[in-house]
Amino acid sequence: MKQIMIDLETLSLRSDAMILQIGAVALDALGVYEQDTFLCNVSAHAGFDVSTETLKWWQERPEELRMSLYMNQHHITDALENFNKWCGNEPFHIWAKSAGFDLAVLRFAYMKMGVPIPWHYRAERCYRTAAATLPFATFVPPAVAHRADNDAIAQARHLLEIRDVVLDVFGFDLFNCTEDIQNAFTARHTVTVIHPDNPDRVHSSES
Repeated sequence: MKQIMIDLETLSLRSDAMILQIGAVALDALGVYEQDTFLCNVSAHAGFDVSTETLKWWQERPEELRMSLYMNQHHITDALENFNKWCGNEPFHIWAKSAGFDLAVLRFAYMKMGVPIPWHYRAERCYRTAAATLPFATFVPPAVAHRADNDAIAQARHLLEIRDVVLDVFGFDLFNCTEDIQNAFTARHTVTVIHPDNPDRVHSSES
């Protein structure tokens, strides 16, 4: 299945943050398709949160980077619709650092603007969790950080390296992890479930 890594630049750390830039890259088991990237600058739009702390943080970034955010801007609705077209019609997993922020912010924008969300909620994946719990590769930062497509590419490269090591060592595929991990787990372990409201109700199963 196709994988998509996204990255957002925003003006807040809340889930209703104003989005400045959406970046994404496609990848799969064969590689990161750096020629297949998405980058869209988003114009200011009402109804989204702007944080004074985040504004101050951006003011401390290089001027060239800040000015690049204002080039060829699109309304948030157009940006989301363009991202949907880029994603295509085939199913995909969508990764972000983290799913709890970038995907939450993006999902809020989709719902507020009435644009269909192009992924299934079960397809959401957290790159931050994978990188923290499976530290089998070294992250190489992009030459220009905080440009959303560059960040997405760097994260995708790192994720693919992690995926390859996990597949070689543990025998399951992060890009098909739900089925593979469940099969590996049930094949090798006894599972004991204690009912939270009644500790005497215990269910055990063993392969």
